Amino acid sequence: MAEYRYRINGHTYNIEIGAENGGTIEVSVNGKVYTVERQEISTTADMAPKSIPVQKTAALLKDTARPASTPNVQATPVQATAPSALDANTAAVTAPLPGTIISIKVKPGDKVTANQTVAVLEAMKMENEIEAGYAGTVSEVKVAERDTVLEGAVLITISN
Repeated sequence: MAEYRYRINGHTYNIEIGAENGGTIEVSVNGKVYTVERQEISTTADMAPKSIPVQKTAALLKDTARPASTPNVQATPVQATAPSALDANTAAVTAPLPGTIISIKVKPGDKVTANQTVAVLEAMKMENEIEAGYAGTVSEVKVAERDTVLEGAVLITISN
């Protein structure tokens, strides 16, 4: 059994990787055992190998990439996107990336214009202005200041 020690975001992980047996490998992370299955990856002959190397398999485990107390935030550029359609007359303004709502600029009944800032989301220590996307009337504010939201979460609904 191969033993490794990784330090990720200031946390140390002791990882033991067992021998491969019929495409599966037992991996122990800080004493918790996982059964990992190797899967083929379709690539062209000029690209990377067609299987995931055993040594890197532990990094693919959801629970071992980070401790539970550390949020999983990925660098995603914030773009002003059109709101998601809920029905013919209502649309949703959604979070473009995970973060914390630090300010809500509108309340139900407010009229908004296209590209008007309706909320401010903090992600990766940066403030990101969330825009309405089009003109209408705010029908519902689904979040409050200091709420933590995931990417794609509905923040505000707007009616025509």
